[in-house]
Amino acid sequence: MDLPPNAHMPSYYEARTHVSLCSDGDGYGRAPTVEEWRRWEHSLPESYRYQNSDCSDYLKAIQKKGSSLIHEPDKAQYGKSDFSNVVRVERGIEIEEAMQIAMDDPEIDYFFYTKGQTMMLLAPDHVIEDPFKLITYHYVPDYSSLTMAMKPYRVFQHGDAVFFHGEGMSLGKANGLADVFHKKMTKN
Repeated sequence: MDLPPNAHMPSYYEARTHVSLCSDGDGYGRAPTVEEWRRWEHSLPESYRYQNSDCSDYLKAIQKKGSSLIHEPDKAQYGKSDFSNVVRVERGIEIEEAMQIAMDDPEIDYFFYTKGQTMMLLAPDHVIEDPFKLITYHYVPDYSSLTMAMKPYRVFQHGDAVFFHGEGMSLGKANGLADVFHKKMTKN
């Protein structure tokens, strides 16, 4: 299927973030079913479709039957939280690997997985401890003084996963960038 000359070809980012564009009619986005994703994916030109087919694999992994992880799409740990409850950080891994790590380690209660390209979370200005070396400083415009200011950020790339224990869970929106997975909590 070829697009007409004036049609909009979705960018890689738009294709990757389609997982957050479905709605159950309640106004909230949700991850599409594998069937919904395939319908949308097959509406793209063939050359584009196969270049980005890893998105379907991602959906299959998170919707796998028997998974004891609860999936919260388009969320991550709130950037200005202190991240003191980080247990482990893995860079550039597959979602299946991240899920297995979480299930195998009793200390891990939840994690976020970066599904988008780059996610930059503004960190608090004065971070006391950063044992996992997640803070980097970047110059950004300061519109109040019309200058550039150096600000602390936590930067995550596609395939990065950060694992946490339950204390200090503070989630924020990460539309199209990350998903949170947490273990089902059982009452004693």
